[in-house]
Amino acid sequence: MNMRSQPREPFFMIPDRLITEGEETHLTEIELYLYSLLLRKKNYEGVTETSITFLHETSPIEFGSSKQRSIDLIKTGLLSLMEKKVIRICNGKREILNNYKLINDDGEITKEYKPSDLIIIIFGNSSIKGHTEIDYSKFDSFETMSDYYIYVATLRWIGSGNGNFNCSYERWARILQVTDKTAKTKVNEAVEKKIVYKNIGNYKDEVLNGRPQKRQNVNAYRTTPFQITEKTIMTKKQEAENVADLF
Repeated sequence: MNMRSQPREPFFMIPDRLITEGEETHLTEIELYLYSLLLRKKNYEGVTETSITFLHETSPIEFGSSKQRSIDLIKTGLLSLMEKKVIRICNGKREILNNYKLINDDGEITKEYKPSDLIIIIFGNSSIKGHTEIDYSKFDSFETMSDYYIYVATLRWIGSGNGNFNCSYERWARILQVTDKTAKTKVNEAVEKKIVYKNIGNYKDEVLNGRPQKRQNVNAYRTTPFQITEKTIMTKKQEAENVADLF
């Protein structure tokens, strides 16, 4: 009897360099989501045939509070992705829409190129190894671009060591390109929604300038729950306090 394995769910791949702080290709939340949306719509030729209007109408997450705002943000995102050499944009004749054909002197998409016009997205090839696989259905499930970015940045480390992403809020701020305070809020909101899971860093004793002190390890994150045997003392303490607050 032949046992056939279940087919792999369709997925696309995010190069790790796009979510690495300090890289020239480091993307913002909107840029990463737009790039992923373009990958999600890639055809069998390996390109995406679309329009700015179509991207606005079919995106699971709205780019702006109004149609015009969304179109403006998508335009800006496409230009940024092009400037970072992550994509190339062509017209229906497969002619590259470079700065002379696509952008005016003010750095805006020319008025002659309407949001409903066909554009063809060609994705840049990277010789740098390292990527993160995102299932189509998982991508479609996100409600905010921040949650998506945090998920991708955490999932990146699933295949390394114990699969944890050890990260301070200061580093989260650099990854998300926001302030430390905003990064802490965004990450903790993602944890509350179970987008990612957090294992709070324990305190350890150390001596600094001859004086004993306690220093807290950074939190660990992953996209699957931590087992009870993996949870730190601080995580167990926090969970106990959360239960006590219910009564």
